[in-house]
Amino acid sequence: MAFVDKRVLITGGAGCLGLETAKRFSAEKATVIIVDKNDTNLTAAKKLLPDATTISVDLIDWGKTRSALQGIGRVDHLINNAGFSILQPFLEVQPEAIDMIFGVNFKAAVNVSQIVAAEMLGSTLGGTIVNVASIAGNRPLQHFGVSIYGSSKAALLQLTKCMATELGPTIRVNAVCPTVIMNPFMQNYVSKFPEKYEALLSRAPISRFLEPSEVVETIVFLSSSASSMITGTSLDIDGGYSVA
Repeated sequence: MAFVDKRVLITGGAGCLGLETAKRFSAEKATVIIVDKNDTNLTAAKKLLPDATTISVDLIDWGKTRSALQGIGRVDHLINNAGFSILQPFLEVQPEAIDMIFGVNFKAAVNVSQIVAAEMLGSTLGGTIVNVASIAGNRPLQHFGVSIYGSSKAALLQLTKCMATELGPTIRVNAVCPTVIMNPFMQNYVSKFPEKYEALLSRAPISRFLEPSEVVETIVFLSSSASSMITGTSLDIDGGYSVA
């Protein structure tokens, strides 16, 4: 998987999964561009990956995102990883939550992809886009309060197919659909509501949650020439939950 001299842009790149993805591409000698709104995390990411370019912007703001990424130049591989969720029962959902969740999970992916794809299409080298979705976009998760989050990820999955159709063959577009990723935030959340997560685990043939590296390796694969005939696809990383 050769990424030497390739430019990789990762949204939400200073968070747990995003930073692990940035580290992995950096280890493959790629030039990494980390986009995030959390300045503290960006500073930490820069210390860890001093050769990376860091860009601070709130992706929910369409215009500011365009300004921040203007002149960024060619990107070979885009990872739309930025995500947001508010866990609420359906009857308690407020319009502000819908705007925020869809703004980050869907609209921002459209915006950044348009910026990057315009440059990719102007080159004979092409490129790849990987959208980070969720198993919640494939099927309802009862009692988790993710009706709006899941709907935003379902929209992202449909967008993936539409982008692959419109942007191919120059650009390949795929998505990953992970189950729960065991980062510090989720470890704390699982400990508070163990019964919900035990029920989720009990349905999967491989009954454990994901390590970030397992999602990262799938993202790297879909960005590499090893997946050169794969586009418009979503890969479930869920231990078989989706087919159980």
